[in-house]
Amino acid sequence: MSSIELRKGAENQYVRQSDHNRVTLITVAITVNQTKPSVDTVY
Repeated sequence: MSSIELRKGAENQYVRQSDHNRVTLITVAITVNQTKPSVDTVY
């Protein structure tokens, strides 16, 4: 494995990690937005 290939692999890993973080944040945001109205209606 050349250093270029290693660097490419590391970049792909980083991109995958940041994509996963973005998906998690979006999921949390959607969940919060969905639970907010129901909390408001309870009061």
